[in-house]
Amino acid sequence: MITQDKLTKETVMQTLKHYGGIDASSISVNKVQGIIFLKGTVREKFEKALAEQIAFSLPGVVEVVNDLSIENKTAEKISRDFDTKLEVMMKINTIPHVTVLEPEVLVENGTVILQGIVNAFWKRTYLGNIVESEFPDIYVDNQLTVVPAHEDSFLPEENPVKEPETFHQARAGSQKKRCL
Repeated sequence: MITQDKLTKETVMQTLKHYGGIDASSISVNKVQGIIFLKGTVREKFEKALAEQIAFSLPGVVEVVNDLSIENKTAEKISRDFDTKLEVMMKINTIPHVTVLEPEVLVENGTVILQGIVNAFWKRTYLGNIVESEFPDIYVDNQLTVVPAHEDSFLPEENPVKEPETFHQARAGSQKKRCL
């Protein structure tokens, strides 16, 4: 014989999955005298609130005790951020003819922050563009500092490289516009 409490439990589980898109496999539902008890874990904060709303909206429910907890993604996020940091550092250290003094890569809240010193603006822009193209799903905050090279430059350049032609053409075009 199916009791009203058992029927309500199954309805809550099905409704969570169907309407809320919530993976209810780690949620337990119990009903005692019109009170629904939710226990287990959900992925996001909104899923916890939605589960409570769905449970409360069912007929015969007078109260919902929501003891759902939110999964801890901290370890996964730290691992992913660390991997991204290593990949970006490897990338900027292998770009030919571009030396970065004191390179630092920070990864915070889905943003890659590039820090360090380069001796030409085109190198700053070039590095930022390379990282953006290699990691299109991540916002890149290019905070590289440009310290122009001079005779006693502290940035070693064994084979000095002129700025790429595309940067030279862009600058020439912008200077023509200013003259007009």
